[in-house]
Amino acid sequence: MGHDPTREPEGAAIEVRDLHKALGGRPVLRGVDLEVNRGEVFVVLGRSGGGKTVLLKHLVGLLRPDRGEIFIDGVEITRLPERALDRVRLKMGMLFQEAALFDSLTVFENVAFPLREHTRLGLREIRRRVRECLERVGLGDPEVEGLYPEQLSGGMKKRAALARALALRPQIVLYDEPTSGVDPAMGREINGLIVQLSRELGVTSVVVTHDLEGAFQIADRVALLEGGTIAAEGPPEEFRARDNAAVRAFLRLQRES
Repeated sequence: MGHDPTREPEGAAIEVRDLHKALGGRPVLRGVDLEVNRGEVFVVLGRSGGGKTVLLKHLVGLLRPDRGEIFIDGVEITRLPERALDRVRLKMGMLFQEAALFDSLTVFENVAFPLREHTRLGLREIRRRVRECLERVGLGDPEVEGLYPEQLSGGMKKRAALARALALRPQIVLYDEPTSGVDPAMGREINGLIVQLSRELGVTSVVVTHDLEGAFQIADRVALLEGGTIAAEGPPEEFRARDNAAVRAFLRLQRES
């Protein structure tokens, strides 16, 4: 059953409490605390290599923390067995940084893949759902369905991957650098899609990005991951105006780069 955008929000969609993770002996997350409200676009900023993707991988259960708790829709996932974790993952879609489409499958087959893996829908319903998802992301041209990833532009790959992420009608969508590798115009289109999907479908969106301008345009709230913790968090205008040394240093670094 898909997410009902008319349902009233009830508490947080995602809660992270005191999350710690070291990789290769190097501490990456050092006590992350955050709360993402249902239906909002929550953007995580941070330096390259600062742990943003590591945080996302914890939210979807691809990594287990050394310490801390993660609640998805009220369910604590860090100690769940794999089968129970899979059930929670069905509530989530993820757009990976490199799109991660299957090279040997057409666009249609890529978007249909999660439906064939995780549902008992018949071919007619799968076709309808795939076309609905492709239309939502601006790939409604029937000719696109038969193309392979190598035949797509960078922006089209991102859109196809987003259609696949939406196929199971998730309540939460996680975006890892959604505008990387595309030109500024396509980046603005993808950012517009993120907001549109959030508003139309009521999905909760967590966006990890280096795109400062886009982040402030799409976010309901922005958080800065710095030194392995959330150094600051708030609505975009409040975030930018905050007298916080970490925020000032990060914004200055981004302007200079």
